[in-house]
Amino acid sequence: MIPVYRELIEDKGGRFLHRDGGEEDKAGQLGPMLQSADLVICQVGCISHNAYWRVKEHCKRHGKLCLFVETPSRSALERVLCGYTEPVRAAPLNVQTDPAV
Repeated sequence: MIPVYRELIEDKGGRFLHRDGGEEDKAGQLGPMLQSADLVICQVGCISHNAYWRVKEHCKRHGKLCLFVETPSRSALERVLCGYTEPVRAAPLNVQTDPAV
C-alpha cells in the first residue's frame, strides 16, 4: 500500500514520509518524524498498541492533526482524507508491531 499512499498524498501536493517500525527504522526516529509532519496518518490495523498510543499522545501534546486509517486500502485512506481540506503535507505511518516502539 505504500506506493498507493505515496501517490494519494503527492497528488494532493503533499510530501510523503513513511515509517514502518521495522529493524531499519529505529524507535528513536519516530519522534523527529512526527515533529516534522503537519499531518500524521496512522494505519491503526498494522501497529502495536504501544506505537498507537505513542503516536496519539505525541500528536495531542504537540497539536498535530492525526488521521487514523482503520484498514490498509486506497479507499480507506481516501475516506479519511476526504474530510481534510488543508494542503496535505503528511507523514503516513504504517508502524508494524515492533517491541522497541
